[in-house]
Amino acid sequence: MRQQGLDQQKLDPQVQGHSAKPVRPLFVGIYAEEDCKGEVQFSHDWRLKKNGSIKGNGAIEVPYGTPRSPIHFRLHDDSGRQLKFFQDAKEAIWASVGQCPCAEGGGGQIEYPDSVAGGNSLKVDNCNSAECDLHYALRFKDKDNNVVVYDPVIRNKGGGP
Repeated sequence: MRQQGLDQQKLDPQVQGHSAKPVRPLFVGIYAEEDCKGEVQFSHDWRLKKNGSIKGNGAIEVPYGTPRSPIHFRLHDDSGRQLKFFQDAKEAIWASVGQCPCAEGGGGQIEYPDSVAGGNSLKVDNCNSAECDLHYALRFKDKDNNVVVYDPVIRNKGGGP
């Protein structure tokens, strides 16, 4: 058993805790409000530390060479619709390169090895393996089981392992 753990460390430098490229997690706040027409309006901001300063509120910029990294989404719902992420991460986020996604999939960039989904949280990995504009749809269910979607963009610069 111990030998297997040592072999895994040799194959996966991140397990050793001294990867040549440190993980760069992203923390994304998603804000939902109801407008005067009764429609849900979304906005978001993103940061590099859980309670760090806001780095942006538009497209998420992932620099060249950033390795596969977790993205932690946190929903702040003031819409009155009781929005919740889908329980299955593959249903909670769809992604597509260059255009808004219309079906399940990670667009070759979003992966789900240690995903967490449901309630007001979603965690997936962005592999940043290619330079691209990654359009993603965050998918929620409301109290009446209607699907509500928010579709921002990640600008991957590539170079990740």
